Amino acid sequence: MRRIIKSAIHKNRLAGLLYDNYSLRTVVFAYGALGVNAFLALTKGAAGWYFGSDWLSTLAMYYLLLCVIRFTLLRASRKVTALTDQDARMRKEWKACRVCGEVFMGMTVILMGIVVLITAEGFTFAYDGLLIYAVAAYDFFCLTKAIIYMGKNRKNHTPLIVAIKSVNLAAALVSILSLQTAMFAAFGSDMETVVQTRMNLATGAAVCMMIFLFGFFMAVHSKKQMKALITGKTNREAYP
Repeated sequence: MRRIIKSAIHKNRLAGLLYDNYSLRTVVFAYGALGVNAFLALTKGAAGWYFGSDWLSTLAMYYLLLCVIRFTLLRASRKVTALTDQDARMRKEWKACRVCGEVFMGMTVILMGIVVLITAEGFTFAYDGLLIYAVAAYDFFCLTKAIIYMGKNRKNHTPLIVAIKSVNLAAALVSILSLQTAMFAAFGSDMETVVQTRMNLATGAAVCMMIFLFGFFMAVHSKKQMKALITGKTNREAYP
């Protein structure tokens, strides 16, 4: 079956190229994710301004920061392809990763705001009918896939590809928080409100902490790698 599917995919040149080239496929999908995030940031920002909603405005800020991170990585990816010097390519990639790590840490403030609005003001995510099951399946699929990649495959790819996948992991973690609130809204009528609030607070705090630490270590590690590249180049120039 897999051979048949692969053969069918390769009948189209572009589809075959995407299937065979993991890095290219990751970048292409990242452009799609950037478009979705930009649409959500724009629509929720406009709705938040029109209705004077702190909830929608905060969500818009979250999606806007995701756009900033993804745009930074994709812009660096486009520039790297024009460089022939390997050290210059790696410096460009690690610099983009450092910026993304810093934005991740800043994003934590927005996420804390979302958690406060959920736990203190009672805001929640909601999905109609059977849509919640589709969202749940998709969110867990994305989270599982991101975790497996970070555990097994991240050492096989460039810093930019790993960073793009890291953004997917962070977004999946936030999606789990939103899914939890939606589950409570749909099926939590028999659960005490105080219990729901505590669980949302615990999950929200865990997500905020993981993303902050993720961003911190990304920024620190990228800075070290950039310094190592500069030091190595200096040593090579001094002792050819």
